[in-house]
Amino acid sequence: MSEDEIRRANTQSTFDSEYSGAYIAQFVIIGLIAWYYQDGGYITFIPNDWSSVMVGIITVILCMVLSVIPIVSNIFLTLLTFSWGYIAFLTCSETFDTSSGTSWAIATLVPLSAGGLNMSGMQWSKDIN
Repeated sequence: MSEDEIRRANTQSTFDSEYSGAYIAQFVIIGLIAWYYQDGGYITFIPNDWSSVMVGIITVILCMVLSVIPIVSNIFLTLLTFSWGYIAFLTCSETFDTSSGTSWAIATLVPLSAGGLNMSGMQWSKDIN
C-alpha cells in the first residue's frame, strides 16, 4: 500500500466514525416512535401488556441487527433513506404550507443527505465488525 492509499483510508475511516452517532440516532428515533405508539396502544400486533420501554429497546436492537446483515441492510437502509424524504415532503407541505416546488426540492435533498449518512454508517458498521 502506498502512502496516499493509507492516508485516503484513514481519512475515510475518520469520516465514517464521525457520522456513526447520527447513523445510530436514526435507530433511536425509530425506537422512540415504537415506544410512543406502543404506549398509546396503536401497535395492534404487539400485546398491550408489553412494556412500551421494552418495545422501544427491542426496536433499536432489531434495527442494529438488520443493519449488520449484508443484503437486508441494503434494503433496510434504502427504505430509511426514502422514508426521511417522504417525512420531509409531508413536513414541508403540511406544516409550512409551502409551494410544491419547495417541498419537492427539500424532499430530494433530504434523501441524498440521508443516503450519504447511511452509506457512511454501513461502512462504519463493516469496519467495526
